[in-house]
Amino acid sequence: SSLVVLSSCNRQSFSEREQAFYGLTYYMAQDKSGVDVNSDSLLRYSYNYYSLHPDDSLSAKCTYYMGKYYSLVDSVKKAKDCYLSAIHQSEREGDLYTQYLSTEKLSRLLRVSNPEEAVTLAHKAYSLLCQYDSANYYNKVYLLINIGNGYNQLHKADSSRYYMLKALDNAVSSHDDELIGDSYHSVATSYLRNGQADSALFYVKKAWSTVRKKDFSLTESLLYF
Repeated sequence: SSLVVLSSCNRQSFSEREQAFYGLTYYMAQDKSGVDVNSDSLLRYSYNYYSLHPDDSLSAKCTYYMGKYYSLVDSVKKAKDCYLSAIHQSEREGDLYTQYLSTEKLSRLLRVSNPEEAVTLAHKAYSLLCQYDSANYYNKVYLLINIGNGYNQLHKADSSRYYMLKALDNAVSSHDDELIGDSYHSVATSYLRNGQADSALFYVKKAWSTVRKKDFSLTESLLYF
C-alpha cells in the first residue's frame, strides 16, 4: 500500500518543502485507508510550513486535513477555523474539490450547534459537488441525506423528507444495495421524527430487506416498532 511505501522513505535528505509534502501525503494515505489519526506530529509540521506559504497549491488541502484532525479530537473551534480557512483558500485557487470537502465537513460539524448555518453549508457543498463530479452517486446521496438531517434539526419535516426522498432517487439510480438501504433508513427516520409511524415502518422494512449488513442503528429502528 501507499502507507508501506511512505513509511520506508528515508527523509533525512528532504528539504523543508519535501518534508511538508511528505507529512501531508502520509496523513492523506492514512485517511484514505480509513485510519482515524489522533496524532498530528507529521501533519502539524506540514500545516506550519503551508501557513507560512499560503500561495502553495497544497496549502488549502493541508488546512482541510488539519480541520479534519481537530474534528477527530473534538476541538470544534479549531476545526471550524481550519475549515473556513480551507474554504476561502480553495475558492481563491479554484480548487472545487477541496472547497467541497471543507464545506461538507463544516456543515456536519455545525449541525447541532448551528443547524441553520449547517443546512446552508450542506446545500453549498451539494452545489460544489455537482460542479465537480455530477456522476458521483455515493457522495451526492450522503450529501442529500445530510441536508435532510439538517432540516430534521430545524424541525422542518416536509423539507427533510423532500431531501431524503431525493437521496433515495439518486441511490436507486446507482443500483448499489447498501446505498439504497441507507437511503430507505434515512427516509424512515424523517417520517418517524414527524410522528408518521406507519410510513416510517414501511421504509425501515425496505431498508432491512435491501442491505446485507444489518448495523446497530437499523436493528434499533426496526425494534422500535
